[in-house]
Amino acid sequence: FTNNMLLQLIMQHLEVLELVQTSKELEKEKLRGATDKKSFYELKGRFIKESLLQAFLRSSIRETDELYDRIITEPPPSATATVPPQSVSGETKKTKSPVDEQLMSIGIVRQGDEGAEEVNIYDEERSENTIVYSDSKPPEVKKATLNQLVIELTEVGAQEHYHKLLEAILLTCRSFTTPARLLEKLRQRYEVPRWFQQDPEKAATILSMKLKVINVTRKLIENLYTDFNQDAEDKLNELIDVVRGDNVKFAETLEMAKKREGRRTLQAYIVVNAPEPKVPYPLICSPKLEIWHIDVEEIARQLTLMDFTDFSAIKPIELLNKAWSNPRLAHRSKNLIRLTDRFNQIALWTRRSILAQERFPDRVKRLSWFLKLSKSLRRMNNFNSHLAILSGGLHNASISRLRQTWDEVFRQTGDLMSYYMSVEAEANPERSSRRYRAALSNANPPCIPYVGVFQTDLTFIEDGNKTFESGLINISKQQLVSKVITGIQIYQNKAYDFHPVPQIQALLAQLPAFETRETEKIDRQLFQLSSQIEPRTEN
Repeated sequence: FTNNMLLQLIMQHLEVLELVQTSKELEKEKLRGATDKKSFYELKGRFIKESLLQAFLRSSIRETDELYDRIITEPPPSATATVPPQSVSGETKKTKSPVDEQLMSIGIVRQGDEGAEEVNIYDEERSENTIVYSDSKPPEVKKATLNQLVIELTEVGAQEHYHKLLEAILLTCRSFTTPARLLEKLRQRYEVPRWFQQDPEKAATILSMKLKVINVTRKLIENLYTDFNQDAEDKLNELIDVVRGDNVKFAETLEMAKKREGRRTLQAYIVVNAPEPKVPYPLICSPKLEIWHIDVEEIARQLTLMDFTDFSAIKPIELLNKAWSNPRLAHRSKNLIRLTDRFNQIALWTRRSILAQERFPDRVKRLSWFLKLSKSLRRMNNFNSHLAILSGGLHNASISRLRQTWDEVFRQTGDLMSYYMSVEAEANPERSSRRYRAALSNANPPCIPYVGVFQTDLTFIEDGNKTFESGLINISKQQLVSKVITGIQIYQNKAYDFHPVPQIQALLAQLPAFETRETEKIDRQLFQLSSQIEPRTEN
Protein backbone atom coordinates (compact mmCIF):
# COMPACT_ATOMS: atom_id res chain seq x y z
CA PHE A 1 0.00 0.00 0.00
CA THR A 2 1.11 3.54 -0.69
CA ASN A 3 0.55 6.30 1.86
CA ASN A 4 -2.26 7.77 -0.24
CA MET A 5 -4.02 4.39 -0.49
CA LEU A 6 -3.85 3.96 3.28
CA LEU A 7 -5.15 7.47 3.81
CA GLN A 8 -8.05 6.74 1.48
CA LEU A 9 -8.89 3.60 3.45
CA ILE A 10 -8.83 5.62 6.67
CA MET A 11 -11.22 8.19 5.13
CA GLN A 12 -13.61 5.47 3.99
CA HIS A 13 -13.57 3.89 7.45
CA LEU A 14 -14.38 7.22 9.08
CA GLU A 15 -17.32 7.70 6.71
CA VAL A 16 -18.66 4.22 7.54
CA LEU A 17 -18.52 5.18 11.23
CA GLU A 18 -20.31 8.44 10.32
CA LEU A 19 -17.49 10.54 11.79
CA VAL A 20 -18.10 13.22 9.20
CA GLN A 21 -16.38 16.14 10.91
CA THR A 22 -13.24 14.14 11.67
CA SER A 23 -13.17 12.92 8.09
CA LYS A 24 -13.40 16.49 6.76
CA GLU A 25 -10.59 17.70 9.00
CA LEU A 26 -8.32 14.86 7.96
CA GLU A 27 -9.14 15.43 4.29
CA LYS A 28 -8.20 19.08 4.72
CA GLU A 29 -4.91 18.11 6.39
CA LYS A 30 -4.18 15.48 3.72
CA LEU A 31 -4.41 18.08 0.97
CA ARG A 32 -2.37 20.63 2.85
CA GLY A 33 0.85 21.48 1.04
CA ALA A 34 3.90 23.42 2.04
CA THR A 35 4.22 26.67 0.09
CA ASP A 36 6.73 28.56 2.17
CA LYS A 37 9.18 28.15 5.02
CA LYS A 38 6.44 28.60 7.60
CA SER A 39 4.81 25.43 6.39
CA PHE A 40 7.70 23.25 7.54
CA TYR A 41 6.99 20.88 10.44
CA GLU A 42 9.46 19.32 12.85
CA LEU A 43 8.85 15.61 13.41
CA LYS A 44 11.24 13.62 15.60
CA GLY A 45 14.11 16.00 14.94
CA ARG A 46 13.55 16.12 11.16
CA PHE A 47 12.04 18.99 9.20
CA ILE A 48 9.41 17.90 6.71
CA LYS A 49 7.72 19.75 3.91
CA GLU A 50 4.50 17.82 3.39
CA SER A 51 1.20 17.11 5.06
CA LEU A 52 1.83 16.38 8.72
CA LEU A 53 -0.71 13.57 8.48
CA GLN A 54 1.26 11.93 5.68
CA ALA A 55 4.51 12.35 7.63
CA PHE A 56 3.03 10.71 10.73
CA LEU A 57 1.63 7.89 8.62
CA ARG A 58 4.96 7.26 6.91
CA SER A 59 6.77 7.29 10.25
CA SER A 60 4.22 4.92 11.81
CA ILE A 61 4.47 2.46 8.91
CA ARG A 62 8.26 2.41 9.20
CA GLU A 63 8.17 1.90 12.97
CA THR A 64 5.52 -0.82 12.63
CA ASP A 65 7.66 -2.67 10.07
CA GLU A 66 10.71 -2.49 12.35
CA LEU A 67 8.70 -3.69 15.38
CA TYR A 68 7.20 -6.56 13.39
CA ASP A 69 10.68 -7.60 12.24
CA ARG A 70 11.82 -7.71 15.86
CA ILE A 71 8.79 -9.68 17.02
CA ILE A 72 9.22 -12.45 14.45
CA THR A 73 12.98 -12.73 14.96
CA GLU A 74 13.03 -12.68 18.77
CA PRO A 75 11.65 -15.79 20.46
CA PRO A 76 8.69 -15.35 22.82
CA PRO A 77 9.53 -14.92 26.50
CA SER A 78 8.60 -18.52 27.32
CA ALA A 79 11.23 -19.72 24.84
CA THR A 80 14.12 -17.53 25.95
CA ALA A 81 16.69 -18.42 28.54
CA THR A 82 16.06 -16.79 31.90
CA VAL A 83 18.51 -15.56 34.48
CA PRO A 84 19.61 -18.45 36.69
CA PRO A 85 19.13 -18.16 40.47
CA GLN A 86 22.88 -17.64 40.85
CA SER A 87 24.55 -16.02 37.85
CA VAL A 88 28.15 -16.53 36.82
CA SER A 89 29.23 -13.23 38.33
CA GLY A 90 27.37 -13.79 41.55
CA GLU A 91 25.03 -10.94 40.66
CA THR A 92 21.76 -10.75 38.80
CA LYS A 93 21.02 -8.01 36.33
CA LYS A 94 17.39 -7.98 35.33
CA THR A 95 16.33 -6.13 32.22
CA LYS A 96 13.37 -6.46 29.93
CA SER A 97 13.94 -7.66 26.40
CA PRO A 98 14.11 -4.57 24.11
CA VAL A 99 11.23 -5.78 21.95
CA ASP A 100 9.09 -6.48 25.01
CA GLU A 101 9.86 -3.02 26.38
CA GLN A 102 8.70 -1.54 23.08
CA LEU A 103 5.53 -3.65 23.08
CA MET A 104 4.76 -2.70 26.69
CA SER A 105 5.16 0.99 25.80
CA ILE A 106 2.10 0.65 23.53
CA GLY A 107 0.17 -1.51 25.98
CA ILE A 108 0.94 -4.98 24.55
CA VAL A 109 2.28 -7.82 26.67
CA ARG A 110 3.35 -11.00 24.92
CA GLN A 111 2.07 -14.27 26.27
CA GLY A 112 4.43 -15.57 28.92
CA ASP A 113 6.03 -12.15 29.41
CA GLU A 114 5.60 -12.10 33.16
CA GLY A 115 9.09 -11.92 34.59
CA ALA A 116 10.79 -12.38 31.22
CA GLU A 117 14.30 -10.98 31.31
CA GLU A 118 17.16 -10.23 28.96
CA VAL A 119 20.31 -11.88 30.28
CA ASN A 120 23.63 -10.08 30.10
CA ILE A 121 26.15 -12.12 28.13
CA TYR A 122 28.41 -12.59 31.20
CA ASP A 123 25.51 -13.54 33.47
CA GLU A 124 24.40 -16.58 31.52
CA GLU A 125 25.78 -19.96 32.49
CA ARG A 126 27.10 -22.19 29.72
CA SER A 127 25.28 -25.50 29.98
CA GLU A 128 23.33 -27.96 27.85
CA ASN A 129 20.34 -25.65 28.34
CA THR A 130 22.12 -22.76 26.59
CA ILE A 131 24.35 -24.41 23.97
CA VAL A 132 24.34 -27.80 22.23
CA TYR A 133 27.22 -29.30 20.21
CA SER A 134 27.24 -32.06 17.62
CA ASP A 135 28.94 -35.41 18.24
CA SER A 136 31.32 -34.86 15.33
CA LYS A 137 35.09 -34.39 15.70
CA PRO A 138 35.71 -31.51 16.17
CA PRO A 139 32.23 -30.68 17.50
CA GLU A 140 30.11 -28.00 15.84
CA VAL A 141 27.49 -25.77 17.43
CA LYS A 142 24.00 -27.10 16.69
CA LYS A 143 21.85 -24.89 18.92
CA ALA A 144 22.57 -21.95 21.22
CA THR A 145 21.18 -18.86 22.85
CA LEU A 146 22.20 -15.57 21.28
CA ASN A 147 24.56 -14.98 24.21
CA GLN A 148 26.36 -18.28 23.72
CA LEU A 149 26.45 -17.78 19.95
CA VAL A 150 28.24 -14.44 20.36
CA ILE A 151 30.63 -16.01 22.88
CA GLU A 152 31.34 -18.80 20.37
CA LEU A 153 32.08 -16.24 17.63
CA THR A 154 34.46 -14.29 19.87
CA GLU A 155 36.06 -17.15 21.79
CA VAL A 156 39.85 -17.17 21.82
CA GLY A 157 41.58 -20.15 20.28
CA ALA A 158 41.59 -21.92 16.91
CA GLN A 159 38.19 -23.22 15.88
CA GLU A 160 38.08 -25.34 12.76
CA HIS A 161 34.50 -24.42 11.94
CA TYR A 162 34.76 -20.75 12.99
CA HIS A 163 34.68 -19.17 9.51
CA LYS A 164 31.83 -21.43 8.38
CA LEU A 165 29.83 -20.48 11.48
CA LEU A 166 30.55 -16.75 11.12
CA GLU A 167 29.54 -16.75 7.45
CA ALA A 168 26.28 -18.54 8.24
CA ILE A 169 25.40 -16.11 11.03
CA LEU A 170 26.18 -13.01 8.95
CA LEU A 171 24.00 -14.28 6.11
CA THR A 172 21.05 -15.44 8.20
CA CYS A 173 21.03 -13.43 11.46
CA ARG A 174 18.02 -11.40 10.31
CA SER A 175 15.93 -14.59 10.57
CA PHE A 176 16.45 -14.97 14.32
CA THR A 177 17.50 -11.56 15.65
CA THR A 178 18.09 -7.97 14.56
CA PRO A 179 21.38 -6.17 13.80
CA ALA A 180 20.68 -3.90 16.78
CA ARG A 181 20.34 -6.80 19.20
CA LEU A 182 23.45 -8.49 17.83
CA LEU A 183 25.43 -5.26 18.23
CA GLU A 184 24.14 -4.93 21.79
CA LYS A 185 25.49 -8.42 22.56
CA LEU A 186 28.85 -7.56 21.00
CA ARG A 187 29.02 -4.46 23.18
CA GLN A 188 28.27 -6.56 26.25
CA ARG A 189 30.99 -9.01 25.25
CA TYR A 190 33.52 -6.19 24.85
CA GLU A 191 32.72 -4.70 28.27
CA VAL A 192 34.52 -7.26 30.44
CA PRO A 193 33.22 -7.30 34.03
CA ARG A 194 35.58 -7.01 36.99
CA TRP A 195 35.17 -10.60 38.14
CA PHE A 196 36.27 -11.81 34.69
CA GLN A 197 39.37 -9.61 34.79
CA GLN A 198 40.33 -10.93 38.22
CA ASP A 199 40.56 -14.50 36.95
CA PRO A 200 44.21 -14.88 35.78
CA GLU A 201 43.39 -17.49 33.15
CA LYS A 202 40.52 -15.47 31.68
CA ALA A 203 42.38 -12.16 31.94
CA ALA A 204 45.13 -13.48 29.66
CA THR A 205 42.60 -13.86 26.83
CA ILE A 206 40.87 -10.48 27.11
CA LEU A 207 42.83 -8.59 24.43
CA SER A 208 42.48 -11.40 21.88
CA MET A 209 38.79 -11.73 22.68
CA LYS A 210 38.24 -7.99 22.19
CA LEU A 211 40.04 -8.15 18.87
CA LYS A 212 37.62 -10.89 17.78
CA VAL A 213 34.70 -8.68 18.83
CA ILE A 214 36.10 -5.94 16.58
CA ASN A 215 36.53 -8.34 13.65
CA VAL A 216 33.00 -9.75 13.98
CA THR A 217 31.59 -6.21 14.22
CA ARG A 218 33.57 -5.13 11.16
CA LYS A 219 32.21 -8.10 9.22
CA LEU A 220 28.71 -7.23 10.40
CA ILE A 221 29.13 -3.67 9.11
CA GLU A 222 30.47 -4.86 5.76
CA ASN A 223 27.59 -7.27 5.26
CA LEU A 224 24.57 -5.51 6.79
CA TYR A 225 25.26 -1.78 7.17
CA THR A 226 23.09 -0.78 4.22
CA ASP A 227 20.13 -2.43 6.00
CA PHE A 228 20.72 -0.81 9.40
CA ASN A 229 17.76 1.05 10.85
CA GLN A 230 18.13 3.86 13.37
CA ASP A 231 18.13 1.42 16.29
CA ALA A 232 21.06 -0.52 14.79
CA GLU A 233 22.89 2.71 13.98
CA ASP A 234 22.52 3.84 17.60
CA LYS A 235 23.77 0.50 18.94
CA LEU A 236 26.78 0.64 16.63
CA ASN A 237 27.64 4.14 17.83
CA GLU A 238 27.30 3.00 21.45
CA LEU A 239 29.71 0.13 20.78
CA ILE A 240 32.21 2.44 19.07
CA ASP A 241 32.08 4.84 22.04
CA VAL A 242 32.76 1.98 24.46
CA VAL A 243 35.66 0.74 22.32
CA ARG A 244 37.11 4.25 21.95
CA GLY A 245 37.33 4.59 25.71
CA ASP A 246 39.41 1.41 25.80
CA ASN A 247 41.40 1.26 22.55
CA VAL A 248 41.48 4.12 20.06
CA LYS A 249 42.90 2.00 17.22
CA PHE A 250 40.12 -0.55 17.57
CA ALA A 251 37.56 2.26 17.45
CA GLU A 252 39.18 3.74 14.34
CA THR A 253 38.90 0.34 12.63
CA LEU A 254 35.13 0.34 13.16
CA GLU A 255 34.78 4.00 12.19
CA MET A 256 36.62 3.36 8.92
CA ALA A 257 34.42 0.37 8.13
CA LYS A 258 31.32 2.43 8.88
CA LYS A 259 32.43 5.34 6.69
CA ARG A 260 33.46 3.03 3.85
CA GLU A 261 30.08 1.29 3.79
CA GLY A 262 28.24 4.60 4.22
CA ARG A 263 29.94 6.00 1.11
CA ARG A 264 29.45 2.87 -0.93
CA THR A 265 27.32 3.49 -4.00
CA LEU A 266 26.55 1.49 -7.08
CA GLN A 267 29.43 2.03 -9.45
CA ALA A 268 28.82 2.22 -13.15
CA TYR A 269 29.89 -0.96 -14.86
CA ILE A 270 32.29 -0.32 -17.73
CA VAL A 271 31.40 -2.45 -20.74
CA VAL A 272 34.49 -3.97 -22.36
CA ASN A 273 34.55 -5.68 -25.76
CA ALA A 274 30.76 -5.73 -25.95
CA PRO A 275 29.20 -6.81 -29.26
CA GLU A 276 27.56 -4.12 -31.36
CA PRO A 277 23.80 -4.01 -30.61
CA LYS A 278 21.65 -5.51 -33.36
CA VAL A 279 19.07 -2.75 -33.65
CA PRO A 280 16.85 -1.86 -36.63
CA TYR A 281 17.83 1.63 -37.80
CA PRO A 282 16.03 4.02 -38.03
CA LEU A 283 13.02 2.12 -36.63
CA ILE A 284 14.70 1.87 -33.22
CA CYS A 285 13.82 5.53 -32.59
CA SER A 286 10.27 5.25 -33.89
CA PRO A 287 7.20 5.07 -31.62
CA LYS A 288 5.99 2.27 -33.93
CA LEU A 289 8.82 -0.02 -32.82
CA GLU A 290 7.65 -3.48 -31.76
CA ILE A 291 9.50 -6.43 -30.25
CA TRP A 292 9.03 -8.45 -33.45
CA HIS A 293 11.03 -5.85 -35.41
CA ILE A 294 14.16 -6.60 -33.37
CA ASP A 295 16.73 -9.36 -33.84
CA VAL A 296 16.03 -12.20 -31.42
CA GLU A 297 19.67 -12.19 -30.26
CA GLU A 298 19.37 -8.57 -29.14
CA ILE A 299 16.10 -9.28 -27.34
CA ALA A 300 17.95 -11.99 -25.41
CA ARG A 301 20.79 -9.60 -24.55
CA GLN A 302 18.49 -6.87 -23.21
CA LEU A 303 16.36 -9.35 -21.30
CA THR A 304 19.52 -10.76 -19.76
CA LEU A 305 20.72 -7.30 -18.71
CA MET A 306 17.35 -6.62 -17.05
CA ASP A 307 17.39 -9.98 -15.29
CA PHE A 308 20.95 -9.57 -14.07
CA THR A 309 20.21 -6.12 -12.66
CA ASP A 310 17.56 -7.62 -10.39
CA PHE A 311 19.42 -10.88 -9.69
CA SER A 312 22.69 -9.19 -8.69
CA ALA A 313 20.77 -6.87 -6.33
CA ILE A 314 19.18 -9.72 -4.30
CA LYS A 315 20.31 -9.46 -0.67
CA PRO A 316 20.44 -12.30 1.87
CA ILE A 317 17.51 -10.82 3.82
CA GLU A 318 15.29 -11.33 0.76
CA LEU A 319 15.83 -15.08 1.08
CA LEU A 320 14.98 -15.45 4.78
CA ASN A 321 11.69 -16.52 6.41
CA LYS A 322 10.13 -17.13 2.95
CA ALA A 323 9.69 -13.36 2.78
CA TRP A 324 8.81 -13.44 -0.93
CA SER A 325 5.61 -15.41 -0.18
CA ASN A 326 4.61 -13.54 2.98
CA PRO A 327 2.58 -10.35 2.31
CA ARG A 328 3.82 -8.88 5.60
CA LEU A 329 7.49 -9.45 4.69
CA ALA A 330 7.31 -8.99 0.91
CA HIS A 331 8.85 -5.52 1.19
CA ARG A 332 12.13 -7.26 2.07
CA SER A 333 12.22 -9.23 -1.20
CA LYS A 334 11.63 -6.56 -3.83
CA ASN A 335 14.44 -7.69 -6.17
CA LEU A 336 13.61 -11.39 -5.88
CA ILE A 337 9.91 -10.72 -6.41
CA ARG A 338 10.65 -8.50 -9.42
CA LEU A 339 12.74 -11.26 -11.00
CA THR A 340 10.07 -13.86 -10.25
CA ASP A 341 7.36 -11.60 -11.68
CA ARG A 342 9.35 -11.22 -14.91
CA PHE A 343 9.66 -15.01 -15.14
CA ASN A 344 5.86 -15.29 -14.96
CA GLN A 345 5.40 -12.40 -17.40
CA ILE A 346 7.67 -14.03 -19.98
CA ALA A 347 5.94 -17.39 -19.56
CA LEU A 348 2.52 -15.81 -20.10
CA TRP A 349 3.78 -13.65 -22.98
CA THR A 350 5.12 -16.78 -24.69
CA ARG A 351 1.78 -18.61 -24.49
CA ARG A 352 -0.38 -15.64 -25.46
CA SER A 353 1.83 -14.61 -28.37
CA ILE A 354 1.74 -18.08 -29.94
CA LEU A 355 -2.01 -18.58 -29.43
CA ALA A 356 -2.78 -15.10 -30.76
CA GLN A 357 -1.75 -16.33 -34.23
CA GLU A 358 -4.92 -17.71 -35.83
CA ARG A 359 -3.20 -18.57 -39.13
CA PHE A 360 -1.19 -21.78 -39.03
CA PRO A 361 1.93 -20.34 -40.83
CA ASP A 362 2.00 -17.39 -38.40
CA ARG A 363 1.72 -19.72 -35.43
CA VAL A 364 4.61 -21.83 -36.73
CA LYS A 365 6.69 -18.69 -37.21
CA ARG A 366 5.93 -17.40 -33.70
CA LEU A 367 6.73 -20.73 -32.02
CA SER A 368 10.03 -20.85 -33.94
CA TRP A 369 10.80 -17.31 -32.75
CA PHE A 370 10.40 -18.25 -29.08
CA LEU A 371 12.53 -21.37 -29.54
CA LYS A 372 15.27 -19.16 -31.03
CA LEU A 373 14.94 -16.74 -28.11
CA SER A 374 15.21 -19.61 -25.63
CA LYS A 375 18.29 -20.86 -27.46
CA SER A 376 19.98 -17.44 -27.28
CA LEU A 377 19.16 -17.10 -23.59
CA ARG A 378 20.52 -20.57 -22.87
CA ARG A 379 23.75 -19.74 -24.71
CA MET A 380 24.08 -16.66 -22.46
CA ASN A 381 23.52 -18.80 -19.34
CA ASN A 382 20.35 -16.88 -18.52
CA PHE A 383 18.54 -19.88 -17.06
CA ASN A 384 15.82 -17.76 -15.48
CA SER A 385 14.31 -16.40 -18.70
CA HIS A 386 15.29 -19.49 -20.69
CA LEU A 387 13.21 -21.66 -18.36
CA ALA A 388 10.42 -19.08 -18.29
CA ILE A 389 9.97 -19.70 -22.03
CA LEU A 390 10.64 -23.43 -21.90
CA SER A 391 8.91 -24.51 -18.69
CA GLY A 392 6.34 -21.78 -18.14
CA GLY A 393 5.56 -21.23 -21.81
CA LEU A 394 6.25 -24.08 -24.23
CA HIS A 395 5.65 -26.90 -21.73
CA ASN A 396 2.28 -25.48 -20.73
CA ALA A 397 -0.59 -27.72 -21.87
CA SER A 398 -2.05 -24.98 -24.09
CA ILE A 399 1.15 -24.95 -26.18
CA SER A 400 2.51 -28.48 -25.84
CA ARG A 401 -0.72 -29.91 -27.30
CA LEU A 402 -0.26 -28.03 -30.62
CA ARG A 403 1.22 -31.09 -32.33
CA GLN A 404 0.65 -29.87 -35.89
CA THR A 405 2.46 -26.60 -35.12
CA TRP A 406 5.36 -28.39 -33.41
CA ASP A 407 5.72 -30.92 -36.22
CA GLU A 408 5.89 -28.16 -38.82
CA VAL A 409 8.48 -26.18 -36.82
CA PHE A 410 10.71 -29.25 -36.53
CA ARG A 411 10.17 -30.11 -40.21
CA GLN A 412 11.31 -26.65 -41.30
CA THR A 413 14.21 -26.23 -38.85
CA GLY A 414 15.98 -29.37 -37.77
CA ASP A 415 18.47 -27.42 -35.64
CA LEU A 416 15.63 -26.12 -33.45
CA MET A 417 14.42 -29.66 -32.98
CA SER A 418 17.91 -30.76 -31.93
CA TYR A 419 18.18 -27.82 -29.54
CA TYR A 420 14.78 -28.49 -27.99
CA MET A 421 15.51 -32.17 -27.47
CA SER A 422 18.83 -31.32 -25.79
CA VAL A 423 17.40 -28.86 -23.23
CA GLU A 424 13.86 -30.19 -22.69
CA ALA A 425 14.95 -32.17 -19.61
CA GLU A 426 16.27 -29.01 -17.91
CA ALA A 427 12.69 -27.97 -17.27
CA ASN A 428 11.83 -31.28 -15.62
CA PRO A 429 11.38 -30.79 -11.85
CA GLU A 430 11.71 -34.52 -11.10
CA ARG A 431 14.45 -35.69 -8.73
CA SER A 432 14.86 -32.16 -7.37
CA SER A 433 15.46 -30.65 -10.85
CA ARG A 434 18.54 -32.86 -11.28
CA ARG A 435 19.10 -32.04 -14.98
CA TYR A 436 18.86 -28.29 -14.39
CA ARG A 437 21.25 -28.42 -11.42
CA ALA A 438 23.76 -30.34 -13.53
CA ALA A 439 23.51 -27.74 -16.31
CA LEU A 440 23.98 -24.91 -13.82
CA SER A 441 27.04 -26.51 -12.25
CA ASN A 442 28.65 -26.72 -15.70
CA ALA A 443 27.92 -23.07 -16.55
CA ASN A 444 30.63 -20.47 -16.13
CA PRO A 445 29.73 -16.91 -15.04
CA PRO A 446 28.29 -14.61 -16.12
CA CYS A 447 25.20 -16.62 -15.31
CA ILE A 448 21.66 -16.04 -14.06
CA PRO A 449 20.32 -19.13 -12.28
CA TYR A 450 16.64 -20.00 -12.20
CA VAL A 451 15.70 -18.60 -8.78
CA GLY A 452 12.66 -20.85 -8.45
CA VAL A 453 14.86 -23.82 -7.52
CA PHE A 454 16.54 -21.80 -4.77
CA GLN A 455 13.13 -20.75 -3.46
CA THR A 456 12.06 -24.40 -3.39
CA ASP A 457 15.20 -25.38 -1.48
CA LEU A 458 14.70 -22.59 1.05
CA THR A 459 11.02 -23.44 1.49
CA PHE A 460 11.96 -27.07 2.18
CA ILE A 461 14.47 -25.96 4.82
CA GLU A 462 12.06 -23.47 6.44
CA ASP A 463 9.17 -25.93 6.58
CA GLY A 464 11.28 -28.79 7.91
CA ASN A 465 13.31 -26.95 10.54
CA LYS A 466 12.30 -24.62 13.35
CA THR A 467 14.24 -21.40 13.84
CA PHE A 468 14.13 -21.91 17.61
CA GLU A 469 14.20 -25.26 19.42
CA SER A 470 13.64 -25.26 23.19
CA GLY A 471 14.43 -21.57 23.24
CA LEU A 472 17.75 -22.01 21.41
CA ILE A 473 18.65 -20.72 17.96
CA ASN A 474 18.80 -23.64 15.52
CA ILE A 475 22.29 -23.08 14.13
CA SER A 476 22.10 -26.20 11.97
CA LYS A 477 19.17 -24.65 10.11
CA GLN A 478 21.04 -21.37 9.63
CA GLN A 479 23.93 -23.24 8.04
CA LEU A 480 21.58 -24.99 5.61
CA VAL A 481 20.05 -21.64 4.63
CA SER A 482 23.52 -20.08 4.38
CA LYS A 483 24.61 -22.78 1.92
CA VAL A 484 21.73 -21.93 -0.41
CA ILE A 485 22.42 -18.18 -0.18
CA THR A 486 26.10 -18.74 -0.91
CA GLY A 487 25.06 -20.76 -3.97
CA ILE A 488 23.28 -17.64 -5.24
CA GLN A 489 26.03 -15.16 -4.38
CA ILE A 490 28.71 -16.92 -6.45
CA TYR A 491 26.86 -15.82 -9.60
CA GLN A 492 26.13 -12.23 -8.55
CA ASN A 493 29.49 -10.56 -9.15
CA LYS A 494 30.32 -11.35 -12.79
CA ALA A 495 28.29 -9.02 -15.02
CA TYR A 496 27.47 -9.27 -18.74
CA ASP A 497 29.33 -7.36 -21.46
CA PHE A 498 26.32 -6.08 -23.40
CA HIS A 499 25.40 -2.53 -24.32
CA PRO A 500 22.00 -1.56 -22.85
CA VAL A 501 19.44 -0.39 -25.42
CA PRO A 502 16.80 1.63 -23.50
CA GLN A 503 14.20 1.46 -26.27
CA ILE A 504 14.22 -2.36 -26.26
CA GLN A 505 14.22 -2.61 -22.48
CA ALA A 506 11.25 -0.23 -22.38
CA LEU A 507 9.30 -2.58 -24.67
CA LEU A 508 10.18 -5.58 -22.52
CA ALA A 509 9.16 -3.70 -19.38
CA GLN A 510 5.68 -3.24 -20.86
CA LEU A 511 4.87 -6.95 -20.98
CA PRO A 512 1.45 -7.57 -19.39
CA ALA A 513 1.54 -7.99 -15.63
CA PHE A 514 0.95 -11.45 -14.21
CA GLU A 515 -1.53 -11.90 -11.36
CA THR A 516 -0.99 -15.13 -9.40
CA ARG A 517 -4.62 -15.28 -8.30
CA GLU A 518 -5.67 -15.34 -11.97
CA THR A 519 -3.47 -18.33 -12.88
CA GLU A 520 -6.21 -20.96 -13.11
CA LYS A 521 -8.54 -18.64 -15.01
CA ILE A 522 -5.83 -17.68 -17.54
CA ASP A 523 -4.74 -21.29 -18.05
CA ARG A 524 -8.34 -22.33 -18.65
CA GLN A 525 -8.93 -19.53 -21.17
CA LEU A 526 -5.71 -20.23 -23.06
CA PHE A 527 -6.40 -23.96 -23.19
CA GLN A 528 -9.84 -23.27 -24.64
CA LEU A 529 -8.29 -20.97 -27.24
CA SER A 530 -5.68 -23.61 -28.05
CA SER A 531 -8.44 -26.21 -28.58
CA GLN A 532 -10.26 -23.85 -30.92
CA ILE A 533 -7.35 -22.97 -33.19
CA GLU A 534 -6.05 -26.54 -33.35
CA PRO A 535 -8.80 -29.04 -32.47
CA ARG A 536 -7.81 -32.45 -31.22
CA THR A 537 -7.59 -35.02 -34.00
CA GLU A 538 -8.20 -38.75 -33.71
CA ASN A 539 -5.24 -40.89 -34.75
